[in-house]
Amino acid sequence: MFKVESYKKGIVVSTVFNIFNKAVVFFNGILIAYLFGVQPGTDLVFYINNSVLILGAFITALNSTVVIPESMRIRAGEGTERAMGFLNFYIFLYAIVITLVLALAIIFDPVSFFSVVSNFREEDLINNKPLLYLSLPLFGMIFITNLLIDILTSHKFFTIPMFVGIVNGVFSIVCISVFHEVFGLKSFLYGLLLSYTLNIVTLVYIMKRFLHWKFTRVHVVKEKRIWKNLGFAQLGNFTSTAASYMPMYILSGFNTGIITALTFAQQISSLPTTLITYQFSSVAGIKFNELYAAKDIKSLNRVFYECASFLHFVMIPLCCFLFFFARDVIEIILGFTPLSEQVSQNAALFLKYLGLLMPFMVINTLMARLFMASHKIKESFAYQVAFNIVLIICLYIAVQNFGITGYPAAMVLTYFLNFGFCYFLEKKFFNFVDFGTIFKEFWLLAVVNLAIAFVVVYCLKFAQINHALLKVSVAGILYVLLLVGINKTFRLNSLVTLHLESTLKKIFNYGASRGGQ
Repeated sequence: MFKVESYKKGIVVSTVFNIFNKAVVFFNGILIAYLFGVQPGTDLVFYINNSVLILGAFITALNSTVVIPESMRIRAGEGTERAMGFLNFYIFLYAIVITLVLALAIIFDPVSFFSVVSNFREEDLINNKPLLYLSLPLFGMIFITNLLIDILTSHKFFTIPMFVGIVNGVFSIVCISVFHEVFGLKSFLYGLLLSYTLNIVTLVYIMKRFLHWKFTRVHVVKEKRIWKNLGFAQLGNFTSTAASYMPMYILSGFNTGIITALTFAQQISSLPTTLITYQFSSVAGIKFNELYAAKDIKSLNRVFYECASFLHFVMIPLCCFLFFFARDVIEIILGFTPLSEQVSQNAALFLKYLGLLMPFMVINTLMARLFMASHKIKESFAYQVAFNIVLIICLYIAVQNFGITGYPAAMVLTYFLNFGFCYFLEKKFFNFVDFGTIFKEFWLLAVVNLAIAFVVVYCLKFAQINHALLKVSVAGILYVLLLVGINKTFRLNSLVTLHLESTLKKIFNYGASRGGQ
């Protein structure tokens, strides 16, 4: 039930699962806010959960940059058994590193540890010390879980990441709902610990059942080339992780509720990127690996262009819509919770500007996958480090001078500059992707969508709709109708037009055949 042979089917199936997965995760946050409101413990729980996810992204990036591409090369050239031994080495290596790090954290006391890695007041950390102890195993379990997920994904088990996420979300919701009066905020972490344990057991079973995995077969990796690539990748991924973690570190020193507001804004603004951009890129990345290995440059250019073109057509309208209707979206989602008006305003502020990142993440993500497929580790490392150092500096300066507004402003500015610089990266290292056409389509779509957004906002002001849900619904329908109509008339994106017409034709033909029965 987990394995998907087709890449197109893999995108569709995994996207559907991912939508449900993210809905469950988001509902988790809503439930925490509803039951516990704004308090230092709530901020701390969101901080812990976000930190675990950031660490998980670090491990996934390390795996997808070196470990998984190298294992696929070994599997294709030297056989499955050899690749299995190669991957088992890293499974056991991660387990040893985790054990040592966790032992040191416990020995030196979690309060001291979190005092260093966050800006929370020591008093708040001491009062919530049980939460800190419960969180420590999670930082270790994410290492093993994500490596097992990446191994299965490389074997076209595209739905596995969503399955793991759904299990985590469901167990957390159940534990919070049933035990919140008994254990308080600890019930959330109990749910995560239970779900991660179940997930690891399940992933091991799937590997043994479907891949006939032999965990006792270990090949010690001695090749200097691999370790050198891992070193470069780890340093590069470390700067990316530091850039992701920097907002959490800086903003944890602000008033209570800032981390809660940031968490909701990040979850909402990142949903389209996670559900669509990352999902497409993860599946397309496997295709990039195959096409680059086969030296099929023409097909690689076509796949890259089609992915970028489609994703831009989806992400640009979404970012424009969120920019103009962020306050209404937050009111719909958080209006029934006991969160203060200030927290809601901060969440809307973050959401308004973080939503602008969505279109810029498309090229950033696809370029990263292209560097991975071509094994240009050194080049990727150099640019990744430079970009993230600039981002960290901009974040620090912006927040110090402009407060919480500086965070989203610095993010948007840095990724905007990165978007333009990717053109020169492609010309230097690849020079076969039609970036000129991609950039022209991007800016044309941006102008068109801004015009549509202004028309929609003006129409709603004229109609004087005040109810948030009704306002967003009417705005969304009007926006989609205008976008589809303009695209059909002027053929802004022929690929989207073709697929939309094909889908509508199938629907009408199906309806006609049903009506004739």
